[in-house]
Amino acid sequence: MSLTFFPAAMPHENCWYGPGGHVVHLEFDRCWAERLRGCAQVLERAADFAAGAPVALMRRLVYECGMPDSATPLAVEGLALEILAACERAATDSRPTGLRGRRRWLDRAEAMLRECCCEPLSLEAIAAECNVSADYFCREFRARFGCTVSEYVRELRLAFACRQR
Repeated sequence: MSLTFFPAAMPHENCWYGPGGHVVHLEFDRCWAERLRGCAQVLERAADFAAGAPVALMRRLVYECGMPDSATPLAVEGLALEILAACERAATDSRPTGLRGRRRWLDRAEAMLRECCCEPLSLEAIAAECNVSADYFCREFRARFGCTVSEYVRELRLAFACRQR
């Protein structure tokens, strides 16, 4: 799964290089776009997301739409705003300079998870590789990616299994 944002006026098309595929279009109507102008620059330029919190949240949105009930409209609206915030954070690093250093060790941790997702993983070992405690690692990982480490690894394993089919 990947996630792509297109500005409202930008022409685009979907193209697959094999059979199958599903698309979820999430559009913000004009009043929402006006309300969000200035706090969501991601709506004003094209952007792609292949992993992390934006994709994890999009999976939750797809799941929510697949099993609708009376609360679905409320959940979809909340998830749409969460997706927008996660994409904005991923597309721009607007954190204060002192907080940017933690991005490198989280990038290393994510790379380790991607490389070893099919092997038994220990939070303590990954945290030790990054020179942080396991508790701190879990908190910061969730803040950055919008999911727990185990949820993220499960998504990686599912994607791997789908590619093997």
